[in-house]
Amino acid sequence: MTDFSWSNTMIFRRFSLLTAVLYVLLAAVPSQGEYILTLESNAPAQLFPGGEFTVDVFLASPVGDVCDSVVFNLEFSAPGLLYKDYAWGGVFAGSPWDNSKPQPSVPPVAITAGSYNDPMSPGAIDLHFENFTMEPFGQGKLLSVFLSVPTDWQAPAQEITVRVVPDTITTPDLVSYPDGYVPARAGPPLVLNVVPEPSSLFLAVSGGVMAAGWILRRGCRCRRRPA
Repeated sequence: MTDFSWSNTMIFRRFSLLTAVLYVLLAAVPSQGEYILTLESNAPAQLFPGGEFTVDVFLASPVGDVCDSVVFNLEFSAPGLLYKDYAWGGVFAGSPWDNSKPQPSVPPVAITAGSYNDPMSPGAIDLHFENFTMEPFGQGKLLSVFLSVPTDWQAPAQEITVRVVPDTITTPDLVSYPDGYVPARAGPPLVLNVVPEPSSLFLAVSGGVMAAGWILRRGCRCRRRPA
């Protein structure tokens, strides 16, 4: 006669042992995280023609990851801002493997859909940043981009949204990331408020008011004419 209670006990013990082994194996696997790219700027609440400002890109990792190369784009919702210069931060500064496009020029040129032709997002108004370093980079300010509003800005007041688009981030930590790639996501976009010069805005408003008044007066005169 089979002792079912003894069999059940042995099965339970083996299951418990297997569970404990799996727990130890999973605990030995390093935890993985992701990089987060965020934007900050010293731009004032309103940007007038000729105004200069900086957009900073920060890299953060909740689990303390390190990287040795980064590839990402800065994408703008509208064309027209002037691209003056950029500067890498930390160990990326002075790297001979900087492959960012386009390179700044003198005088600075406006950022348009033709500034960088990204095959993955044709027609995007963006700048491409790419760099490699032999020394691992952890967290902090990754890049500063120097921009300005053209002095002859004629467009009406508008909001220009800037967002960072992560492409590739690699790491020398092949234990946590055997393929060498660290997942990355973008933080919230940056919103810039570009407005015409106060004098130009006043003239435009005044001109509109004068035109409206002239039309009203002309209408009144027309109605007063005898039949």
